[in-house]
Amino acid sequence: MKTSEITQKLADIGIKCDRRTLARDIKLLKSEGFEIFSEKIGHNMCFWVDDSAFSSPELNILLTNIQADRFLPEDKEKELADKIAALSGAYNSRIKERRLIRFNSNKCQNKCVYYNLDYIYDAIFEGKKVSFEYRVPDENAEPVLHNPSVPKHIVEPVVPMIKDDNYYLICYDAEKDNKTCTYRVDRMYAVSKEGEMSAEALFFAAGFDAAAYNKQVRRMYGGEAMTVTLEFSRKLIPVVYDEFGFDTKITANGDVCQASVDVQISPTFWGWLFTFAGNMKIISPDRALELQKQYIERIIKATL
Repeated sequence: MKTSEITQKLADIGIKCDRRTLARDIKLLKSEGFEIFSEKIGHNMCFWVDDSAFSSPELNILLTNIQADRFLPEDKEKELADKIAALSGAYNSRIKERRLIRFNSNKCQNKCVYYNLDYIYDAIFEGKKVSFEYRVPDENAEPVLHNPSVPKHIVEPVVPMIKDDNYYLICYDAEKDNKTCTYRVDRMYAVSKEGEMSAEALFFAAGFDAAAYNKQVRRMYGGEAMTVTLEFSRKLIPVVYDEFGFDTKITANGDVCQASVDVQISPTFWGWLFTFAGNMKIISPDRALELQKQYIERIIKATL
């Protein structure tokens, strides 16, 4: 609307306003977070607002999920949060303040993951295979090839899936009993599209029940808090980072690694630890070892 049209609209509802007052009021509204755009058309200054399709509660839900998502790298989280704040109009400043709250500091280290997922969706839509380097973090949190003898993987993608705060790519694998293999999307580097998927893979993908699969494949007890030192096989380095974050200090001596981590001793902790029996154990403190012994004795007693 032109300045003259706005002042006339105001006059029609009993509000007197001249051009200078209108300009001052618009400046004030913009400083409070309202997105008011202006453009000079001919000799007239025109103003408009971009009416958002999102309410403040809806934007808060989007913002909270973005902040809590470990899949997004930190810089991408900030970029998306700023875009959401820009949609909030009158609540722009409030949304920006909420963006400062950190819900998940254990963010993805792969800076390309945001775009890789887009490539994957495109490949699935086009019926194409996907190639990538599969890298896992070493003791210095640096991504290294999971299997140096296979520097490039070529797979037939079925569907990406979120599970336990991570994105996974479910792929067709004719050699597996359940015809599927799984890869963490944040561990995929140099992603690109390849040739056409096989007829068998396309048929399998068309009938794949993602909801049923998700149910088949994994938490919230409190307990005594303490710092424990874990000793584990090198192959479990990615597991330790997943559970305790990339700021975990890991020392490695050949295939044997150690890390001191803060935990709450609970049934869920024991369940996680015993998953890697033979490849991970507690070496200190004595209190943790005693609690472990008591827990195992209870299990044995319950089975008798």
